[in-house]
Amino acid sequence: MASISSSLRNLFYPFFQLTFQQWLYFVIPALINYLLLVRLLRYRRLRRSTFHHRDQLHSERAMDVLTAFKIHNYLIELEFPSTFSAATTFALFKAYGIPSISSLLVYTNQFVGPPLASSKRYADTGALLLEAVLNEPGSERSVEAITRINYLHDRWRRKTKGRGIRDEDMLYTLSLFALEPMKWVKKYEWRELSVVEICAVGTLWKYLGDALKVPFHLLPGQEKGWKNGVEWMEELTVWSEGYEGRYMVPDKSNAALADATIRIILWKVPRWMHGFGKRVFATVMEGNSPRLRKAML
Repeated sequence: MASISSSLRNLFYPFFQLTFQQWLYFVIPALINYLLLVRLLRYRRLRRSTFHHRDQLHSERAMDVLTAFKIHNYLIELEFPSTFSAATTFALFKAYGIPSISSLLVYTNQFVGPPLASSKRYADTGALLLEAVLNEPGSERSVEAITRINYLHDRWRRKTKGRGIRDEDMLYTLSLFALEPMKWVKKYEWRELSVVEICAVGTLWKYLGDALKVPFHLLPGQEKGWKNGVEWMEELTVWSEGYEGRYMVPDKSNAALADATIRIILWKVPRWMHGFGKRVFATVMEGNSPRLRKAML
């Protein structure tokens, strides 16, 4: 052990004899090379996707869903994993700001019931969504997840006891999952999504919307169709913001769902810090959707 320690000391001893100016001869080139390497590697996936798929934005051959899935997947898993995850969670939470959505969820008692049952329902929702999005379109796991979601929705699409899922609420919820990650990346990340990446996000979520029986006839472009995913995302943005402006209003069911959701998210946090946690959520809502905060709290 002593011999190893002595060898290491002899190895690094010359570096401790260097002056500050001599150290700069090592540090500055190393720092410049590091920054160049970061610049080269950081944009490699963006350059690759743009080079291979930019022609699909201007040709009659739209981007296929498998290509869109691969681009969307690298955004989630490699490029912006934390931001996409946070934005998707916020998208689910944001849907609770619409009283017609929140009142139905409160009525089912699955999200505001006993803590164990409601936490299981949240976990099930997250698991089904991830299975549908992160597995290749047409794969067994993706198909099973979509089938299960449709099964859970069908009962309420048929309106039980005068209550049901409105077509507009289905489209609005889908719009949040498609649009919020793009908005969060633009606001919080080191670059925005490229046009090719936006096209991929739109293409994939349009495919998922068709599979989930989301009524796209509410969009003006449904009759003539959309040239690509970018055009679909642009039209969906206009529709979603208009719908939100009309229907996101304060309601006691919104507040009930917000409280239940925050309790589940904060279950690992000491109880004495829950007040601070709620203020953090209020700040996040204010920063990303002031209208949502007014509708929730």
